[in-house]
Amino acid sequence: MSVNQIAVLEPIASEIVIGAASHLMRESFNEVVRSGVPEDAARSFLLGHIRILLAILFGESSHKISRAAESAIKYGCDRILKPDWREIFNREEMKNLIRKILYSSSLQ
Repeated sequence: MSVNQIAVLEPIASEIVIGAASHLMRESFNEVVRSGVPEDAARSFLLGHIRILLAILFGESSHKISRAAESAIKYGCDRILKPDWREIFNREEMKNLIRKILYSSSLQ
């Protein structure tokens, strides 16, 4: 693997994208519990859905996502993700992000 390929994996994909998505999932869990759902039930239910969706989306399962779930996922992406989020994979943007991560206390 090249240095650029490694940079795409870490920190761009693994920490920035997957880390942010994981943080969002944890925040969602916190909101569910705050709304009154018992913590154990929320944890089991959400972790089960995370595992199933990841297996399907990564082609590790032959199951299919239902049309209703596809609609919900599309709504969530449209509602939560910025339209230009893929810009972080641009080589110059990657260089800037890595520089900020290594030499700054904040990316903002």
